[in-house]
Amino acid sequence: MHAASSAMPLDPALDNECINTLRFLSVDAVQKADSGHPGLPMGAAAMAYVLWTRFLKHNPANPEWFDRDRFVLSPGHGSMLLYSLLHLTGYDLPLEQIKRFREWGSMTPGHPERGMTPGVETTTGPLGQGFGNGVGLAMAEAHLAACYNLQMAGEGRGLRGYALHQIAIADDPIGEMIDDLGAGPFQQAMHGKLPDGWDRDIPAFPPDTKGMATRVAAGKVMNAVAPRLPALIGGSADLNPSTHTALSGLGDFEPAGVTVLDKQGAVDGVWSYAGRNLHFGVREHGMGAILNGLAAHGGAVPFGATFLIFSDYMRPPIRLAAMMKLHVIYVFTHDSIALGQDGSTHQPVEQLAGLRAVPGLTVIRPGDANEAAVAWRVALEAGDHPVALILTRQNVSTLDRTQCAAADGLRQGAYVLADAPNGKPDVILIASGSEVELVMAARQILQERNIGARVVSMPSWDLFDAQPRSYRDQVLLPSIHARLAVEAGASQGWHRYVGDGGDVLGVDRFGASAPGDVVMREYGFTAENVCKRALAVLG
Repeated sequence: MHAASSAMPLDPALDNECINTLRFLSVDAVQKADSGHPGLPMGAAAMAYVLWTRFLKHNPANPEWFDRDRFVLSPGHGSMLLYSLLHLTGYDLPLEQIKRFREWGSMTPGHPERGMTPGVETTTGPLGQGFGNGVGLAMAEAHLAACYNLQMAGEGRGLRGYALHQIAIADDPIGEMIDDLGAGPFQQAMHGKLPDGWDRDIPAFPPDTKGMATRVAAGKVMNAVAPRLPALIGGSADLNPSTHTALSGLGDFEPAGVTVLDKQGAVDGVWSYAGRNLHFGVREHGMGAILNGLAAHGGAVPFGATFLIFSDYMRPPIRLAAMMKLHVIYVFTHDSIALGQDGSTHQPVEQLAGLRAVPGLTVIRPGDANEAAVAWRVALEAGDHPVALILTRQNVSTLDRTQCAAADGLRQGAYVLADAPNGKPDVILIASGSEVELVMAARQILQERNIGARVVSMPSWDLFDAQPRSYRDQVLLPSIHARLAVEAGASQGWHRYVGDGGDVLGVDRFGASAPGDVVMREYGFTAENVCKRALAVLG
């Protein structure tokens, strides 16, 4: 272990030689690559040298040692400074890799990447992300210490980026935890394992034609799970009453002992760093970066919530979470034009397609309360990648699972919810989310016209595409070319499931301000129009 000490003897000549070594090793690598940024290593070498040799506590022989200090280089374009520090302080980063800076297959990419280079804590580069990650790392440290009664010594640290954006959220409580890491629950959390019985209290929702919004059902599931899953921690961008993501009775992550007269929005429970409700404010960008820091630290399963339309503000951290394979859960509500009178500025159209395009991000849009429950199970079991849950504002029917397939079929991404009476459909109707009940109603109408329709609930393309071809062909019969996909979002991407003989009922223009049911009707989302479009693909 290398535990730097401020009592280290001073040798100005040696210090200068070391600093210049850092500078020119970095500059030489940039020069050889004919690519990169020498300015930051030149200017910051002295500061970095003092930090790494006199203050930073770390172990080059064991980069994952838990009690280490976490160093985050927010201006990732200066990556060569970090690589030089890692090489010269003894990490497994040989000189040959320094010489291969920015080359194919090297351990020294253009910007630091988590999991590629020993000693690199987070992937940085997009402005502000590293600083936000640092706040998240600090919050994880403070939270775990408060929960497991470990000693802490506060330490402030700041680099660069959206400083005000994130510092307003957390007081920067960077801490150092003592070597005794505690017993089972803590170690279990640090290894990303779910405790036995974590899902014991997840409700099964009875059939109900009135139903409930999937955001409401998901909130009930979260609150059933949270008491048995201490690692679950998170919050919303000032939208808890709308996203239903407050963890009741589990307190607010705030400095203990601070008197606050106006606790508007507070959740009941402790008021300390042991609290599990995070108040991000209207800061989606900062929220996403902090979630990544919490996940990168370990010991926490972080979630963040906002309206689906505002996921656009979180694109950089979502993308980085997927790149880093971090277990982050996003709860995006108000998922379509059906949200109604707020109008086109708040009605998501292209956002769902955009999220589905992110490699490594699992997107799930459940169709009723029981699918929402399974979706949360899948999200919490994911472990090594982020998951986005896409939830409705409006009520949707809770399907009678004695009359159709079990909601656990969501695990496969798509499943036959209800089939033609003889198991030989004339047409396949595919839908996700709130449109599932719509195609179920259309199926009944078609059946009365002696047309057999199979209904496929497809809450997740990602999960479905991961299934073997044999399963996918069982669900989407290759012999049936008459297919109609129905989703209140951009049609982009659905054509690979409906094929050349199929059609898509989607939304390829912006929304409008009116009650949600009116907007849906005017955009063609009625059982009658689904039948009309189904008959058209039948020819």
